[in-house]
Amino acid sequence: MRYVLGGVQMVWSDRSLRRYLIAPFLWTIVVFLAVMIPLRLWLPGFLGQQWERTGWSQPPMWVWWIVVTLIFLFISSTIFFMINGILSGLLWENLSREVEERLYGTAPQHKTSLARGIADAVARIPSTVGWSLLGIVLGFTPFGLGAAYPNGRMCINDFTSPAYSRRQLYFPAQKVRANTLRSAGSYAWTCGLISLFPIVNLICLPGMIAGATMMVRTEDPTCV
Repeated sequence: MRYVLGGVQMVWSDRSLRRYLIAPFLWTIVVFLAVMIPLRLWLPGFLGQQWERTGWSQPPMWVWWIVVTLIFLFISSTIFFMINGILSGLLWENLSREVEERLYGTAPQHKTSLARGIADAVARIPSTVGWSLLGIVLGFTPFGLGAAYPNGRMCINDFTSPAYSRRQLYFPAQKVRANTLRSAGSYAWTCGLISLFPIVNLICLPGMIAGATMMVRTEDPTCV
């Protein structure tokens, strides 16, 4: 928990770090809209077709639009986190590096090439999407608490990526290393619980990246 809270405090108390948040959030919004808009247009008709197969009377199309809107309100945060998880090495490298340099004085200067970063993002898709879908399903448990575990696993697997990519360690080896860290469990549960609260989870997202960087630098003896 201390890494997440420390990361959130550092990111939002230091105004000079906020410029490292603009590009990641803008790119995430672009990808988010590219995914959600086509899905928003397609899903009402698809649900209507499936309903027809039951033989029951078809409700007006506006009913399906309301249903889809409610679904989207429920899953939007998870989708937003999923995009950041898949693209974490590309989106959050600058913030992670800056955090590491300010706290510890140095950080590896290796810059991952765009091609290697894309390859890493593609490799993450099955794992990150899988944990996200499980989080959506378990979100229907009381208070959505069941989603905390898969959401947290996604965070520990992906948000440590920028710190490890500077050390030329990529998925899936990076994921294995991240899960051996002493505080991996508490970090994952903290992120998972925060992810259940809309708006709060988005505000805390950069702090989760910063916290993951602190954890890697502090607890992985090969990363000092």
